Amino acid sequence: CTALVCYSDELAVRVEKALQARGVDIPREKAIISFDNSAFAGLAHPALTTLNHPKDDFGALAAQKLLHMIAGEREESAVLPWSLVERESLGQA
Repeated sequence: CTALVCYSDELAVRVEKALQARGVDIPREKAIISFDNSAFAGLAHPALTTLNHPKDDFGALAAQKLLHMIAGEREESAVLPWSLVERESLGQA
């Protein structure tokens, strides 16, 4: 395994620290990417490459859909865009 994908930045930071404690060089020996683009990602060393999602838009859309469902309306799934925030945890491409 040369890379890990974590479901959250918080978990990725824990994994990164655990690997480093075992002498693994991030990103030379093991690359890490995660989801959220939280403060954890930028504070990690090396900083985590992460996928950013529009948090405010997700929240507003979820609230709108919930209100529609409470009113008896049918709601469909929605897809919102993600963007890649490239930092040091993937190393040189």
